[in-house]
Amino acid sequence: MSEIFSVDLIIDTGDISDFGTPLEGLLLESIRDLPVPYLFIAGNHDSPDIINKLKEFRGNVLVAENPVEISGLRIAGFHDPVSASNVITPAAPDMVSKHIAEIKEFIKAENEHKPIDIIAVHSPYVAQPLAGLAPVLVFGHNHQFGVSTANNSVLVNAGTTGASGLGTLQEIERRPYSVMLLHFYVDSEETRLLAVDSIRVDSVTSEFSMQRHLFGTAPDEPENTQNPSS
Repeated sequence: MSEIFSVDLIIDTGDISDFGTPLEGLLLESIRDLPVPYLFIAGNHDSPDIINKLKEFRGNVLVAENPVEISGLRIAGFHDPVSASNVITPAAPDMVSKHIAEIKEFIKAENEHKPIDIIAVHSPYVAQPLAGLAPVLVFGHNHQFGVSTANNSVLVNAGTTGASGLGTLQEIERRPYSVMLLHFYVDSEETRLLAVDSIRVDSVTSEFSMQRHLFGTAPDEPENTQNPSS
């Protein structure tokens, strides 16, 4: 994917494992060889074992802890609170509320220093209340592939880039592989989201489809541009 579309970085919003076991961590070794930065935000199916395994990779593999700046984009990522344990069930409502409040406080303080361009979290139930705090919010969790807008923010759910993982054994209907490709215009004066490409690949037939969602144009480009720079 990174070679075909010439991407500058990859953001993984969690559930890279199904059960958070050390054995699943051994399956992640290929991430070491990715040619671009890979930013990981743990989901509720991940665990301290998975987080620590990815921290061992270092190099281009970044585990969300502090805001990072990559290719001119300032990104703040926040692990799902459940990932701090070996529990894989979704966080309780009171835990989610506390998590949201902590993120809001953090982002507001950061934005006074230098604005955050992308907030990356695991769950849409966390992302939606954060709309308005950054131009773009990315998340996953519920496998509901889609792009929407709220409070001047673009909300992007990549669906499930790993199809259903081991969960395939428990499902009747197969899920497609899916990914969202975000195109930005970045210079010293501004950062602007130009487009989001929604990409799906059938997990059995490999049938490919893509839909482009336009949000703006780079300076001096016509409004109907079809080739925003990534």
